[in-house]
This record gives sequence, C-alpha cells and structure tokens, in this order.
Amino acid sequence: MSSKSNKQAIRLFLGTPVSMALREAMTSIYQKRQEIEAAWDWKVSWAGPDTWHMTWMFMGDVPQSDVPKLQDKLTKAVTQIPHFDLQFDTLAFWPNARHPRYLVWLGDPEQTTLKELVKCLQTTFPKYAERRRFKPHITLARFRQARVDSPKPVTLPQLVNIPTTRWSIEQVHLYQSILSPQGAQHKSLFYSSLASLEKPSGPKYDETESGFSFS
Repeated sequence: MSSKSNKQAIRLFLGTPVSMALREAMTSIYQKRQEIEAAWDWKVSWAGPDTWHMTWMFMGDVPQSDVPKLQDKLTKAVTQIPHFDLQFDTLAFWPNARHPRYLVWLGDPEQTTLKELVKCLQTTFPKYAERRRFKPHITLARFRQARVDSPKPVTLPQLVNIPTTRWSIEQVHLYQSILSPQGAQHKSLFYSSLASLEKPSGPKYDETESGFSFS
C-alpha cells in the first residue's frame, strides 16, 4: 500500500458501549484496582470507565472512502435483528489463570439473538469475520508482563464481587480507533439501532469521542 493510501486508511471496529447498569457494576471493581493489584503483586493496566465497550468485529485499516458503504451495510444488517438482553455473570482471565493477559467480564455466548446478530454481521462483512467462536466480553484490565518463573494460577481477591447484570443490546457502533502515545482513542463515527417495537430503528451519527486508559 502506498504512503498516500496509508494516510487515507482508518482503523475501524464494530462495538457497543456498555449500559449504565454494567458501568455501575464495573466501577465497583475499578475503584478497588489498587487493592487488587496489591493482592496480585502484578502490574496491571486498567481500561477507564469512559472507554468500556464490547467489540463485535475488528476490521483493521480500511480506506476512508469505504465508510459510507460500511454504514449502509451495517444499517441493513442490524435492523433485521431485534434488540435483546445479554447476561454478564463471570469474571475470567484470558487466555488462562496461569498465564493471564486480560481480565474480562463474560456474557452468555449461548443467547439466541446474540448468535443471530453475530452471524448477521459475519455474513454482511465476511472479509473481517473470525473463524473462532464469538465470546461476548468486556475487557477490564491488561496484565503488563508475563511471569518468567513457574506461576501459580491467579485468583480473584475476596474483595472482588460483581453482580450478575443484564444488558439490553440496542445499538451497534462503527468506531474509529486512533493510535496515539497516550493510548488508542476510540471515536464513534456512526451507529445503527436494532429492531424495536417501542421506537423506530435506523442509522445515527455520533461524534462522541473517548480513549482507552491503558498505559
């Protein structure tokens, strides 16, 4: 790709910002992050509350001229799917507790409408679809470095208690991820609403901008 094309490409992904109910539950952990790090004796980078979201699909570098087409396809895709509730009830270490890289909050991967939405997005944007099974999750923290010794499995301190929470999935956003020395800034370019009997669905433009606090 030429340098001119590189300048015209933007980094994109599909996602949904967390609801107020999830934000309140996650904030209870975020406020205890210093005590949690002390219990783990491990350097951890925490995602700031203003950046919490769930990623549906990572697209990578996309020509900016393709954005209008992506918006049209997104609207046609998600307006076929009714909005739905997704339950979050499990904190987990990825890829595993012995060699963790991320602390995530997991949603129910077996939710029927969730599967329909994921399949719809993968069919609409096959170029960006992943083969592995989709696991709905929100990243809370990233472990900065691996242990070089024989590590014991990491466990959650007793002070960590997060309630089972239901999230009404009503929108899918097209985000631009802007890399900077301070971290990735995530800007919602556009969103479309899932089908609803209570209110009309359709495309919306969003100029809200936020950034990850990973450092």
